[in-house]
Amino acid sequence: MKTPKPKNALPITQNNNRLYLILFLLGVIVISLIRFRLLGIPLERDEGEFAYMGKLLLDGYLPFEKAYNMKLPGTNLMYAIIMSIFGHSYKGIHLGLLFVNAFTMLWLYLGIKRLFNSPIALMTSWTFGIMAVSEKFLGFAAHATHFIAFWVALGILFYSFSNEKKKLYFALLSGFSFGMAFMMKQHALFWVFFGAALFVINLLSSLKTTQNRYDWKALLFCLFGSILPYGILLIIMYSGGLFDQFWFWTVEYARSYTTTVTTIEDAKALFNISFKGMFSSFPLIWILFIIGVLSIWKLPLERSQKWFLYLASIAGILTVIPGFYFRQHYFISLIPAVALVSSATLYYLLSYLSSKNSGYIAVVISALIGFYAIIASQNYYFKKSPKELTRRFYGGNPFEESVEIGKYIKKTTKATDEIAVLGSEPEIYFYSDRLSSTGHIYMYGLMEPQKNNIDMQNQMIQEISVHKPEIIVYVNMKFSWLTRPDSPKNLMDWARDYITKEYQLVGIVDFGPNGPNYLWDNDVKGKQPQTEQHVVVFRRIPTS
Repeated sequence: MKTPKPKNALPITQNNNRLYLILFLLGVIVISLIRFRLLGIPLERDEGEFAYMGKLLLDGYLPFEKAYNMKLPGTNLMYAIIMSIFGHSYKGIHLGLLFVNAFTMLWLYLGIKRLFNSPIALMTSWTFGIMAVSEKFLGFAAHATHFIAFWVALGILFYSFSNEKKKLYFALLSGFSFGMAFMMKQHALFWVFFGAALFVINLLSSLKTTQNRYDWKALLFCLFGSILPYGILLIIMYSGGLFDQFWFWTVEYARSYTTTVTTIEDAKALFNISFKGMFSSFPLIWILFIIGVLSIWKLPLERSQKWFLYLASIAGILTVIPGFYFRQHYFISLIPAVALVSSATLYYLLSYLSSKNSGYIAVVISALIGFYAIIASQNYYFKKSPKELTRRFYGGNPFEESVEIGKYIKKTTKATDEIAVLGSEPEIYFYSDRLSSTGHIYMYGLMEPQKNNIDMQNQMIQEISVHKPEIIVYVNMKFSWLTRPDSPKNLMDWARDYITKEYQLVGIVDFGPNGPNYLWDNDVKGKQPQTEQHVVVFRRIPTS
């Protein structure tokens, strides 16, 4: 893509690169300082899953060998890399997220500057940074969607290099990056299509030029790069004898999961719950995005640039839709498109109104929008402690308490001991640094109305019975099970009988209005949980 040259002769390139680079770095510093203050928020369930499965990778286990999940293992790999650099702690993981988001901003800035111009690139990186850290997106947590955005931004950067330098290895790297986005989570498949479509558009635009030969090769290299990460994973799964397990969880069960929300009314309700807060925090950005999507073809851009904005919008929106769950952090994979389209729209609207210094004016307005968003949520950004924020966002979930439970287990067991958590708290495996006796680290799939739920419960029962864990943690909290009236109770009935015969109570964590109350070992003798929502810890009774 070339710098746009509108017919109305609007001077839309104002590339004081040094100034824009300084402003970009300032934005990265501000966002990073905000993230640094939020490092102390403990892991939630998804993070606990990624951390535990990332640790399994570091310990030499293959994906799906010791833990099951419907997501592709790309995010687990990213966690493993982060932990190998910043340590095995939730603060280290969140520090890694800080750098992932900073580099995502960098990739966007460098790529969009080449494809559009410096003002739009600066505003895109700023907008992404402030939205991605927002409480309304649960941006403080290292969800898979952050890593999708990282790889998408890198794919865009390599695409811009391919356009500019005409080197096929950049096309290969662009496709590989989009393929890696898919490895973070299957929803990102639409970003893979986006990357391929960019090279197809280049090819169609050069049919009668000498450039056509390169564009054919670039498309093929991009496609090969796109399938390379998944192809490597398939080879690893097949050679490791885990292909059937991998296919069941990532294809068969994943497909049933995306059909759980069955009515339009439920989908609308879930969307409104998440999107209402996002819109209220960034109303001007969303309005600019909507205006941009509706008027892309009217903007003074080259056709390839219009296609870029249009396809990015479609890809970003489609990543949010599968399953119609519309969870807050799902929207993070849409933010690169929202940031780019809203920034381009603001820039070109100002160019229509006044051609003089439109880039600088747009940057100032973009900065004011970000400043407003920060001030409006200043309690989150500056005032509330990580502990207060944990209770605010995760009330009714034992995420803070899982840290202490993990510490107790690690202190009172051997490194070779296995444990089992009856509940959806995989973060306990991570904190305790102990191997799970079962590959089922979530209860949700076992309770959902899907055809494999009883088989999955029986598999978990068998695995625990065979491995005989030293510790069993039972999480008696509704959000850890999400049982339904028609959920099979085989696992619960078995656990009640099995624990009574084989285990003794060694820990009680009650959840009262003034925070958790911990009782361990001798302090639990003769005691029972005092609150409906609680966690109990059992130790295997020694055999004579």
